[in-house]
Amino acid sequence: DNDFYSTILDRSWSRVRFNNLPQWEDPQRSSIAMLNTDLTLAYQVRLNFEGCTSINTGATNDCLDNDATGAQADQIESRRLMEEFAGGPTRNRTLGLSQWYTAFVPAFLRMGEMGYTAAELVEPCDLPARCDEPEPTARPTPEPITKSPTSRPSESPSRSPTLRPTARPSNSPSTSPSPEPSNAPVQLGDDDDGD
Repeated sequence: DNDFYSTILDRSWSRVRFNNLPQWEDPQRSSIAMLNTDLTLAYQVRLNFEGCTSINTGATNDCLDNDATGAQADQIESRRLMEEFAGGPTRNRTLGLSQWYTAFVPAFLRMGEMGYTAAELVEPCDLPARCDEPEPTARPTPEPITKSPTSRPSESPSRSPTLRPTARPSNSPSTSPSPEPSNAPVQLGDDDDGD
């Protein structure tokens, strides 16, 4: 979306302090903000809080466009590209996006290739040693651990929990489990303190 470019070019901007750093806001819509790095693409904005304090407001301290008299060559080119990507003077979005993609794709490819030799930037099968090797075969699927289906889950709802706490366990196991839990509390003797 090329709104970024038209937003910078077509709105008014006022410099404000945000966490003691310079930031630019649209005076009519303070929810929209830009940084110096954004606005320097189109205007002669200085670092920190030096220089101009507004853009496109008609004030005497408005920042100059990057294509104004005295601008550096890179500033002039940056402003030209901003106008182009915004869709030209008529803000034709389709044209602006087309021009942005035309510039972006080769720049992105170049960025991705920086620092690599031509030999490092080949597809894996462009290297004969890799293409001659057969693709590894998939492992056989292991057999399931259980041979038959597992038992059905218990019926819902399960029994309610006991209302009283259960007795403390004894030090020795019982000879057999009781058929039903007991609701009666168990009295422990003096010598049976659980240690």
